[in-house]
Amino acid sequence: MFISANVRIFYELTKLGSFSVFLYICPKMCNILFNEMKKRVLYILLLLNLVCKAQDSNMKYFNEEQFNDWEKAGVFSKEERRLKKGDKKAYIFKYKDTLNINISSINNSFTEGYDYSPKTKVCTTYIKRFRNVIVLIKKYDEQGNLIKEENYEKMYKISIEKLIEIAKEKLSIDINPPQYRIFVSRYDYDENRIPVYIITIPSFYAWFSRTISIDANTGDILFDKEIGGGNVCITEGNDEDHYINEYYPLKKKKRNYKLKNTKKK
Repeated sequence: MFISANVRIFYELTKLGSFSVFLYICPKMCNILFNEMKKRVLYILLLLNLVCKAQDSNMKYFNEEQFNDWEKAGVFSKEERRLKKGDKKAYIFKYKDTLNINISSINNSFTEGYDYSPKTKVCTTYIKRFRNVIVLIKKYDEQGNLIKEENYEKMYKISIEKLIEIAKEKLSIDINPPQYRIFVSRYDYDENRIPVYIITIPSFYAWFSRTISIDANTGDILFDKEIGGGNVCITEGNDEDHYINEYYPLKKKKRNYKLKNTKKK
């Protein structure tokens, strides 16, 4: 009778004791479990990928029918529609050559904007924002093929999610809820200055706002004062231009050290 090599090994090991059998079986069981785990992980990743693609495809074309089961939430006309469903809100705008849909949430301040071609009804521009800060831009052609993508999160070490954490931990401010009257911007238009996030919280006093500056690469708090604008504040020397080098500071110039020639002639 033919007996496989594994069975013969197992038979011989039983003569030596149960511990030897364990040493033989354990690695094989671990290998089986590891392979099974890999299959499950790959299955989950594939499922998530399909879900994400399905969500993207829903917004690829201008299709108002997907909002038929949403409730009215404010302005409702031929040009404008405000809708809500669960924790999501939608703003649909149609006017002449303009077709766009904005999706937001009542739980956070992220918004997603979709601009569509009036000819093909295909999404040509996708913009993700956090309040006034652009996070991601995708450009598509008239057929819906991706032609350009700009991920502003990769340009700086401090992402929006990290900025939210810093504001909570260092300033005890929650900048995420959309109902709070807080303004967030990113200043990066001057190459000679340090890129920063600017958080502005309007004060109860007219003309004044608490202005906070956070380094977009280190997360350091660079500025935190109440400053104002307008003619009254200018006369008091408290206008924004007065503080610009503090909340949007210039980069430090690198010194060029020339090595002296120490060789003897």
